[in-house]
Amino acid sequence: MRPNVILLQTCLGSAGWLVSMNTIDFSCNVNPLGPPKGLLNKVDLEKLVSSYPDFTNQEAIKSLCEHYALQADSLAVGVGSTEFFFTIPEAFDISTGVVVVPAFWEYETSLRRAGKKVLHFETQANDAFQIDFDGLRKLLSTIKNTAHALYIGNPNNPTSALTNPKDILKLCEEFPETKVIVDETYLLFRPDYDKLSLMGRVSEHTNLIVVTSFSKFFTIPGVRIGVCCSSQGNIEAIKKHQIPYGVNNLAQALIPYVLESSDFIRESREFMENERRRVYELAKGNPHLQPYEPQANFMLVRLRDEDVSSEGIVDYLKQKNLIVRDGSEFSGLGKKYIRFSIRGSEDNNLLLKTITNYHNSKTKPS
Repeated sequence: MRPNVILLQTCLGSAGWLVSMNTIDFSCNVNPLGPPKGLLNKVDLEKLVSSYPDFTNQEAIKSLCEHYALQADSLAVGVGSTEFFFTIPEAFDISTGVVVVPAFWEYETSLRRAGKKVLHFETQANDAFQIDFDGLRKLLSTIKNTAHALYIGNPNNPTSALTNPKDILKLCEEFPETKVIVDETYLLFRPDYDKLSLMGRVSEHTNLIVVTSFSKFFTIPGVRIGVCCSSQGNIEAIKKHQIPYGVNNLAQALIPYVLESSDFIRESREFMENERRRVYELAKGNPHLQPYEPQANFMLVRLRDEDVSSEGIVDYLKQKNLIVRDGSEFSGLGKKYIRFSIRGSEDNNLLLKTITNYHNSKTKPS
């Protein structure tokens, strides 16, 4: 049996379906190689569960600061990136959130939950979902007299498109009144992470906020580790809205060990770099699919055939115990798109073969 097959008797998959044994979940973008081997052997679980966590997260923050070469007052630890997305709208006096779409659902949901106005800035399929920064500047100029924030995923979920960090920094300079929130969760999968990450630039731009999560890359979503980097003033405002004792002992204890797993980090990035390129080339060779080149560990695909909808192919794959994301779940896409994570080679081959089988079944005479 494949090591990356989900071995769950009955539980809800990340797409909200009932997942059973032998189901392969391509809807969840976790690292197929993780978590790092022997990770839990490095901590004393009995001691961790029998004591209260350090509500200041002091040791965890120290490890992160040493790893990222940041000052302690420019960094916060949270219960996954989710905590920061739901804290930021409350922490700052903003009335409007501009979300570059298609986008991760938590940006908009957290804004609406806080009673903020949401504006969509749409990227276009014809441009491979790249951000039109001239158009974005025009939109930001129209709301420059109101307190607002801008949300950018880099790489973006679900499009797997990558934005040049220099373009983001330039925007920070031109619109100093705009809180620019960059989600770098999937940037961790890239070999050029150190070159592309904006974590080390937060001291230069007081309106820049960088959020990341260790859940996907280290395959520890159940532990919930999120990191937020920004100016001292921004971090102070965010911490005031965090729940005391929110980050549990296990999460705090594991942070230094995952940061020190250099072999695992290197192997994961090398694997994903090679596999995402291979899967993209295979998908390009399928006449029924229009794939967008993935820059993260998942790929967005448009269904070429007019009589094929995402709903139909998602249901068919589910019957074959393969779960992918329906594009209609994301604002700005629709029923002609699916998104799937890049897993192990055997699983990826199976998924693409099953997609071909689905199209073949529709062309056979009844």
